[in-house]
Amino acid sequence: SAKANMDEQLIDGTTVSVESGATFQMVAYQNACNQQIAITYYRRAGGIWFSSNWNATTAKTALQAVNTGSSVYVSGGGTCTPSTTFARGGEMTAAITDEKVVEEPAKFGLEVFGNPTTTSFRVKASTDKLNDRITLTVLDMFGRLIEVKTNVINGQVVEFGNHYRSGTYFVEARQGKDRKVIKLIKNN
Repeated sequence: SAKANMDEQLIDGTTVSVESGATFQMVAYQNACNQQIAITYYRRAGGIWFSSNWNATTAKTALQAVNTGSSVYVSGGGTCTPSTTFARGGEMTAAITDEKVVEEPAKFGLEVFGNPTTTSFRVKASTDKLNDRITLTVLDMFGRLIEVKTNVINGQVVEFGNHYRSGTYFVEARQGKDRKVIKLIKNN
C-alpha cells in the first residue's frame, strides 16, 4: 500500500489535480509459473478510482493472472518451467514449439463514437469470441454505477447518455476475462 496522487492530463497537455493522498494498493502472488496481481486505487472520500479486476460479489479486487507478454513480472516463489502448452491471464495462450513461444492474444476492442459529446455516446464492442455476450458498465468519475447494458452482441452499437449530466464517465466492456475501459466526456 502507498499514498498516491491523481492528475488529469487535458488535451492541451496541461494537468489538473483530481485528488491527492488517496490509497494505492497492489497485491502480487507468485508460485512457480502461476503469477497473479491485483491493483486497487481507492478514493479518499470512499469508493474506488480503479480496480484491475473488480469482483462485485466480494466487493474487492480479485487476483488475476499476469499475461505472458506483460511488462509486469512477479519474482520469487519458486522456478517456472513451462510444460508443452500453458495459459496465463485473460485469453492469452502460448505454446512451445522448437524452443520458441508463440502467443495468440484474443481480439477484444471497444470504440466510442461521439466523445466528447453534448447528446449521447455510441459504443461498439468487438470480439473474436462470437458466442459470448458482452456487458457494458458505465461509472461516473467517483466510481458510482450509472448504467449497465447486458447481453450486448459482438459489433452491436449501443447508445446511452442522453439523460447524463455534464461530466466525466467511464465505460467498461467486459467479456469473460477480457476488459476494456474508455473515458467519456459529456458537455451540455
